[in-house]
Amino acid sequence: MATDIKRYVTSCTICQLTKPSQRKPAGFMVPISPQKPWEYAGVDFIGPLPHTPSGNAYIIVFVDYFSKWVEVCALKEASALVAASKFVSEIFARHSNPTYLISIRAYVGDKHTSWDKFISQICFALRTAPHESTGLSTSMMLCGRELETPVDLLIQRRHTTYEVGDLVRVKSHPRSDALFSFTAKLAPLYTGPFRVSQKLGPVNYRLIRLDTGTDAGVFHVFNLSIPGSLLLHPETSSLPQSDLCLV
Repeated sequence: MATDIKRYVTSCTICQLTKPSQRKPAGFMVPISPQKPWEYAGVDFIGPLPHTPSGNAYIIVFVDYFSKWVEVCALKEASALVAASKFVSEIFARHSNPTYLISIRAYVGDKHTSWDKFISQICFALRTAPHESTGLSTSMMLCGRELETPVDLLIQRRHTTYEVGDLVRVKSHPRSDALFSFTAKLAPLYTGPFRVSQKLGPVNYRLIRLDTGTDAGVFHVFNLSIPGSLLLHPETSSLPQSDLCLV
């Protein structure tokens, strides 16, 4: 009987036209794999947004699929004519003509009415931040260099170098863990001492552990410092090495 029922259902025209399929959708997603900058470009309208004093209510966004570089403009209206005009002035005149142009319309609502004043700053932030898919900033991908940010100008660095054999301590970065009642604020700021075993460049050093002589990893000079006298001469201390590593 089960065979007869199955045969009847599979031969029923109404069943075949109305019964939803329980199978997985056919065809795999095909990723877009651009081979050069601005081969594929995405364009989207965002809006309508609250009108600004300048009369802008939309944003048009162009994205290079290769480098993730963005070009953004504030607009008074969202139309094909405006999009074509901005494409010529912002993309074609700067980056040449993309081979493929992909568009998906987006709508966003907000209460702020001065958003068009910060578009340049937003673009700069997007262009200088590492992208999740590439691990590099869009400025590095497209221009081959990093753009210097105001934060870079504010942070003053000092030149520090270590030689093979030097003892150093390493800045720790603990995280609080409520499960084990551990509070990061009360944890030691440094671990060590370690010995420099190899200088890999102007800012990177390979370290080894004093007690076992095993490799401790590679560390940036920012996380290294000269230990105090107790750590510089651990053999003169009555503390065990395991305790010294937490100083």
